[in-house]
Amino acid sequence: MGFFDRLKAGLAKTRETLLKAIPWAGRPEEVLEELEMALLAADVGLEATEELLAEVRASA
Repeated sequence: MGFFDRLKAGLAKTRETLLKAIPWAGRPEEVLEELEMALLAADVGLEATEELLAEVRASA
């Protein structure tokens, strides 16, 4: 397994953990904005943040 495969798998695990840990109903846009700001403040990175938010929106 190459570096990028391991990175992708690690991010997938992080995404799964975050989605299970966020207990909101209806996923209001305000909460998504707060999540975006928290991820960026945690230095997750813009691209990863956008991907995570897209996954959350898609699962709504």
